[in-house]
Formats: sequence, structure tokens, C-alpha cells
Amino acid sequence: MSREDARSGRWSVRRVLADPLTHFLAAGLALFAVYSAVTPDGGGGDDSRIVVDRPALLEFIQYRTKTFDAAHAEATLDAMGPDQLARTVRDYVREEALYREAKSLGLGSSDYVIKRRMIQTLEFVTGNATAPSPNVSDDALQGYYQAHRQAYMVQPQLTMTHVFFSADRGGLETARQRAKAALETLNRQHVGFDDASRYGDHFLYNVNYVEDTPEALAAHFGSPFAQAVFAMKAEPGQWQGPVESAYGVHLVMITKKETEHLQPLAEIRAQVRQDYLADEARERQRKLEDQMVAQYKVDLRVRPKVFDQASSQ
Repeated sequence: MSREDARSGRWSVRRVLADPLTHFLAAGLALFAVYSAVTPDGGGGDDSRIVVDRPALLEFIQYRTKTFDAAHAEATLDAMGPDQLARTVRDYVREEALYREAKSLGLGSSDYVIKRRMIQTLEFVTGNATAPSPNVSDDALQGYYQAHRQAYMVQPQLTMTHVFFSADRGGLETARQRAKAALETLNRQHVGFDDASRYGDHFLYNVNYVEDTPEALAAHFGSPFAQAVFAMKAEPGQWQGPVESAYGVHLVMITKKETEHLQPLAEIRAQVRQDYLADEARERQRKLEDQMVAQYKVDLRVRPKVFDQASSQ
């Protein structure tokens, strides 16, 4: 996250916390819990039924896409495949259910902007209400770490410099011969890491690459070059090659190389704990919102068979 995003996020939270609407919702949250327990069907009557028809989805699409063009909304809806339509319907039902729950606390407006604001504020309040305990057992942390090992893997990376011989100067074979001749000279004269730019031809990108991944090198040199270089050993002070790229031939010096490895839990414990708490909070909030949505009967009037099939997957 950038500093601007962080500042923006903090400002948004402060604005929500200062909003009287937030205080009203927070005070009414306990009342809502009691109300939900007493009336699990959402209060009965028409308020417990959410109608999903074409006009409702068209309005939803226009506001979500901020393209208030009826023809564009119709074209968007008609072009939806089964999965996309299913997601759109689920999003609409979720939004309508949360809006009604916010409205049941005494807040109401038919304006869509106010409707979205009410939903976002309810999401913020329920998120805080379902915040997990800061205490995380060692077993829970270890289990989370093992289940999300891929997120804590360090990609292979290396630090290298290179001397480039362009294929544009006499062709690829000439570049190979020039590189082979230069290899002996560079090693005999002990040309160092910082002196590589004094030799060979001008390269389109960088001369030195520090702690770069295979993907980063492939973006500049091509995949065959990246694979060949990562297959070499790190030998500080030693020039190796030649290695061909999409542009010509290179001599390389690799001073540092790391293989892919899992970061030890002891070194990233604070990060893993933070990730665990964040995921737990999202899951608790999702379950609470699902309970809110489940109180309503969905009257689906848009390609119901398609939606049912997509929902069961």
C-alpha cells in the first residue's frame, strides 16, 4: 500500500467515525442483534422478499458502472454469461439485504447514493463488531502459516552485472566470437562489478541487476537468458558465459544468488499474525452479512435456471 493510499484510508476511517450516522448505527447494532433473533425471517411481509427482475438489475448496473445510459445497461445485462449474471444477482441481493437492515435501524432514503453510504457504514460497524480477539495461539498461528505457505515464499533472485555484445554489429556469430575473446580479458584483468559499463556495447536496459527475479530478467533479456543465468552459480569476481539473449550475447558476473525458499515463521511472526487476524475478521464479517442476507426470500425473475446452476457450483 502506498503512503497516499494509507493516508486516504486513515482519512476515510476518520470521516466515517465522525459521522453521526456511524454513531447511530453503532448504538443500534445491539438492537439489531435482538431484532434479528426475534424475527429471523426479516420481519415478514413484503419486506422479507427481494425481487430480482430486469428493471432492478438495470438500475443496479447503471449505478455500479456509473454509466447512466439505459441502452448501455441493457446491452451489458444481455451480454452477461451465466457466471457473470450469477455474480451480479448475488451482489444485488447482498446490497439490497444490507440496505434493508440499515433501514430497519431507522434510517431510510430512496436516493441510491445515500443507500450506498448506509450500506458502507453498516459494513464498517459490523466489521468492528466482529473484530477477532488479538490473542492468537501458537497452534492457530502455525496452522495458518502452513495453510498459506505460498504467500510467504521468497522467489529466487540474483544480483548480476553483464557486458553486452550486440547482434546488430555483424550478426549473432560475430557477437559470439567477440564475447569469447572478451571473457578471457575480463577475467585476466580482474574487471570488477562496477566496471562492466566500460566494456562491450550499449545495452537497451540496465547494466547491473540487484536481487532480481527470473520474471524481471526475462522482461529485459527474454526467458531463455533468464533460465540460463539462474542455472549458473554465484561466483563473485568471475565472469561467465557467453549467454545469448533476444538482443545478442552477454558475459555475466553473478555475485549473489538465492533459491526459492519459505521464510521461517520466527522471522515473520508479526506479519503472519496480522494476516491471520485480518482474514479472521473478514470471515466473521462475511458470516454476519450472510446471516443478514439469509433473512430475505429472493424472488428471482431473471433467467432463474442459469442462476441456480451457477449458485450450486
